Amino acid sequence: MLERIFNVLEITLPVFAMIGLGRWLTVKNIMTADHRQFINKLIYHFSLPALMFIGIAGTSFDKLVNPPIIVGAIAPVLVIIIIAFIITKILKINPVIQGPFIYAGFWANATYMGFPLAERAFGAEGFVNAAIFNAFGVPVWLTAGTIITGLYGDVKDPTSKLLKNLAANPLLAASILGVLVAFIIQKTTVSNYVAITAPVSMITSFLKLGGSMGLPLALLAIGGGLSFKAVADDKFPLAIACSFKVVLTPLITLLLINYLFPEADKVVVGSCVLLMSMPVAIASYIIATGSHINEGAASAVVVWTTAASIITIPAWLYFLI
Repeated sequence: MLERIFNVLEITLPVFAMIGLGRWLTVKNIMTADHRQFINKLIYHFSLPALMFIGIAGTSFDKLVNPPIIVGAIAPVLVIIIIAFIITKILKINPVIQGPFIYAGFWANATYMGFPLAERAFGAEGFVNAAIFNAFGVPVWLTAGTIITGLYGDVKDPTSKLLKNLAANPLLAASILGVLVAFIIQKTTVSNYVAITAPVSMITSFLKLGGSMGLPLALLAIGGGLSFKAVADDKFPLAIACSFKVVLTPLITLLLINYLFPEADKVVVGSCVLLMSMPVAIASYIIATGSHINEGAASAVVVWTTAASIITIPAWLYFLI
C-alpha cells in the first residue's frame, strides 16, 4: 500500500509542482499575461498538435482502431451531456450558466495535462494511448463544446461559423492528419515504403523535438492562468458540474469499458479513465468567452476542477495502477 502511494506521488507531484511553479511565477510577475499569451499560442498552434500528430502517425493504424479507447473517449461524453441536460431542467439551473454546466462534465484537459500524466503513469504505451484517445476524443469534445457554447451564449453562431471554427482548430487538424498518415504508411507497399516513411521520420523527429517542450510549458501556463478570484454566483450547480468532471465521468468511463470490453488491457483501461479524469480544458474558457458565455462560470469550472484534481487524480491513479 505504502509503495503504491509513493508511486502515485512520484507520478503526480512533479506535474502539479510545475503547475504551482506557473502560479508562483505569475504572482511574482516573472511570467506576465503577455508571456502566457505567447506560451498558449505556441502550445496551441504547434507543440500540442505536433505531439498529437507524432503520437498518432507513429502508431500502427490497426492499433489506432482500438475499440476500448474509442468508446472511452466518446461514449461518456454522450452519457454526461444527457445527464447534465436533464439536471438543468430538474434543478431549473440559471440559464446563464447552463452552457458551462453541461460542457464541464466532459471537456477534459487530456492534452495539456493528459499527455504528461499518461506517459508518467504508463510509459510509452500510455503516451500512445493518450494520442489515440485524443485523436478520437478531441473532435467530439470540440464539436460538442463549440455547439453548446454557441447555443447557450449571447451570440448565436450560425452553423457555418461553428464549422469554420472547428475546421481552423489545430488540434483537430493534427488528429485527422495523424490518422491519415498512419493509414497511408500501413497501406504503403514494400517498393515505396522507404520513400514514404523516410520523409515522415525526419519530419516527426523535428515535431517531437518541438512538441516535447510543450508539456512543461503547458503546465506552467495552466498554473499562471488560474485565478481563484473567478467565482461565479451560482456556486452549488457549478460544484455539481465539477464533481461530474472529476468523479462521475471517469467512473462512467471505467464502467462502460469494463462492461463492453471485459478483456481490455489494464493499461488501456487505466489510460482512458485517467485521461477522462482530467480537469476541464482551458480551451473551453477561450471558446466559451468568444460566444459570450458567463465568464465567471466558464472560469470557475476550469479553476475548481483543476484544484479538485490535485486530490482526485492521485486517487484514480491509486486505484488504476
